[in-house]
Amino acid sequence: MPANFQALYGLALLASLGYLTLLFWKRHPFRKTSLFLRIGLLLLLFTLAQVTITQQLRNARPLHVLVDSSASMAKWFGLPEDAHTGNSPDEWLPTALVSTIEQKFPDHDLHFLDLFAGTAGPAGWPSQSPLIAALQRFHDDARLPAGSEVLLVSDGLDTEQPQAWEALAQQWQNSKLVIHTLVPPIRPQPGAGLRIDTALRVAFVNQPLTMQVTVHASLPERQHTDVVLMDGRSVLARKSVELPAGDSKTPLELAWMPVLRSETLLTLKLLPVVPDSNPHDNLAYLPITVRTPKLKVLHIAGRPSWDVLHLRRQLKSLPELDLIAFFILRNPFEDSQNIPEAELALIQFPVRELFLRELFKFDTVLFHNFDIQTYLRNLEFRKSFQRYLAEGGRIIVIGGEDAKQFEDYQKLFLTEGTGLGSIGFQHQPQWRFREQDLLSPVQLQQQAGFQTLLAKSSAALPPLLIRTPYRYGRVDWILESASWQWRRPPNSGNRLSHNLHFSLLWQALLQQPRHARQRIFQGFRTRPYHVSEPIHGVIQPPTQATRVWLEVLDPQLDATVHEEALDLSGQNAYIQLPALLPGRYTLRVSCRCTDMRDATLPLTVVDEWLEQHDVAPNLPALHQLAERTGGKIRTALP
Repeated sequence: MPANFQALYGLALLASLGYLTLLFWKRHPFRKTSLFLRIGLLLLLFTLAQVTITQQLRNARPLHVLVDSSASMAKWFGLPEDAHTGNSPDEWLPTALVSTIEQKFPDHDLHFLDLFAGTAGPAGWPSQSPLIAALQRFHDDARLPAGSEVLLVSDGLDTEQPQAWEALAQQWQNSKLVIHTLVPPIRPQPGAGLRIDTALRVAFVNQPLTMQVTVHASLPERQHTDVVLMDGRSVLARKSVELPAGDSKTPLELAWMPVLRSETLLTLKLLPVVPDSNPHDNLAYLPITVRTPKLKVLHIAGRPSWDVLHLRRQLKSLPELDLIAFFILRNPFEDSQNIPEAELALIQFPVRELFLRELFKFDTVLFHNFDIQTYLRNLEFRKSFQRYLAEGGRIIVIGGEDAKQFEDYQKLFLTEGTGLGSIGFQHQPQWRFREQDLLSPVQLQQQAGFQTLLAKSSAALPPLLIRTPYRYGRVDWILESASWQWRRPPNSGNRLSHNLHFSLLWQALLQQPRHARQRIFQGFRTRPYHVSEPIHGVIQPPTQATRVWLEVLDPQLDATVHEEALDLSGQNAYIQLPALLPGRYTLRVSCRCTDMRDATLPLTVVDEWLEQHDVAPNLPALHQLAERTGGKIRTALP
């Protein structure tokens, strides 16, 4: 019950009791005869007051007060480490703050909720601040009706997905929910810290990566310090910075040139200044995936067709692809030797150059309605393609009039006795996908399979795609020669949606080999874990083996700190790692077989409060959230 209603109820009760006392003790000649009448009037007055208060309570608008109980908020609340009791926030929040909320929303029925309930670490406060995920979870679970109001008490700091505020604001706006924000006052503290201003998560081999960094400081006098970029073991870049006296924000850039494909965790460190009230914000982490600049694709078609034209247009529209295309209209083995080369209108297909020397420069070779048997009868060409597949290359074969059955292709590409099975998929003819299945290309690239686009084939229907692993590579056989018609299926009213799915399908086919780490390690992360956090995830390796080995390596000690064998009879394995001491580790999965390379993932465990690396309130995100949903922006008193 709101405080104003409680006061009104108490005042009415007190007045009624006072009047009752007066009735009984006041001397009057007709006191006995009028006593029952006066008591009846008194009860009527009391009942009317209670009905009025009850009606007011019913008419009060509910307001969900969502409290960010992360460690950075403890500074704002001015609470000790043991203040987070796990009870309702209105029981452990400062009384002045609760009173401020009641005053700012006097006509609301307040319901306090801890966004991170049950996630507190040993110190009482959560070690992380997945604020956006918590708000999304509340949105989905609460199912509030349109027009409902919510008050977010937070500094707007998210340690897991800080770039997702736009999507969150759009989600709440679409649901027609109103979010008010109560933001902390900005109180500069003596010291200095750094903030990463770049949203980059991907770098490319032999291409410089430039990171934007801001050093914020509040110092009594001018000081010099350094910003150091490290990969955990070695210094990658170093830059000096001069910090003026007073409150300041100093931008700078750091550049790094990656030379190998890898998953890495970059560390940015600001050397200490004096005084410094928060040494935690002298560190920042940036997980980076290093890739090759572009995916090189060789597209060889046997003849022009609508299917070839549509696919070629689709591939050329993808900026992440470097496409080389050929139409093979002259067979180099059957051209008449009696016709002079100058009298032939078409150039000869450079088969030896492509299949022997240039082949290994391509990530994927796409044969489109192409009779390759003529070429692979050459033992030299066949061995070249088998070596290409064994080293991790990809071949995609699309059927057609000139292409033979995929069984014949298997005999040409694959050596006998490999013992590797095939996986069949079907095209979903209705294309009726749920909204959550419409993933972006980046998200789709991280998926384990084609569940959103293809379904495993049944005995009743012929498969669309058959996948055959071969050593580290694989061959995809697309048994459909009119895939261009997928974008305009019968009785379809959404051509754009079908074009999108066609594009996503091909991006998944071409990009999945590049993202082997995402397929294998699901649920694990490259950013640091706090020592209080559990480390768990799913291992889903692309291998025919029924058992793999998981190792946790300590590179500094050159030792294995944990090892276990994983049963893959269920196609994947859930992993719960034991507690690890602070340090940098490597997670390695090996099948000890020939169809999967060892896969590694960096793993970092720290004992510092990651949530306090950046304690400056994210006011732009909070303002955006309130403005997009029609809410008000409130500022709490210090």
